[in-house]
Amino acid sequence: MKSFMILSAVAALALSLNASSVTLDGSNVTSRDIVDIANGAKVGIDQNAFSKVKKST
Repeated sequence: MKSFMILSAVAALALSLNASSVTLDGSNVTSRDIVDIANGAKVGIDQNAFSKVKKST
């Protein structure tokens, strides 16, 4: 279990090194997007994101 946690931490670090920005358009958010945001990536929100979110509720 401990080795899995270390491996996932290394994977998250590797992803964060590649990430500089994430653009959210409201249609789908992947687990990689969440990892990138958690690691301090700049987040951009598409202008259509809010209308898509309102339509889905």
